[in-house]
Amino acid sequence: MTRAEALQAMIDGHKVTHEYFTDDEFIYMKGQNIWSEDGYNFGTVYAEFWQTKSDNPCFGDGWSIYKEK
Repeated sequence: MTRAEALQAMIDGHKVTHEYFTDDEFIYMKGQNIWSEDGYNFGTVYAEFWQTKSDNPCFGDGWSIYKEK
């Protein structure tokens, strides 16, 4: 899925992962912030983490819903 679709999936309550993430890495939204699987708060979609992903063409697609193991 695209970066925009991944954002909408997180807004809808899903955890998402990227093809460049390891098998156990994912991000999700809690409130307005993006969090990692290990509880790191990346800030809002307007913060550096998500904005840097928008500037990097490698993260324009390749997203998917994270499947719990």
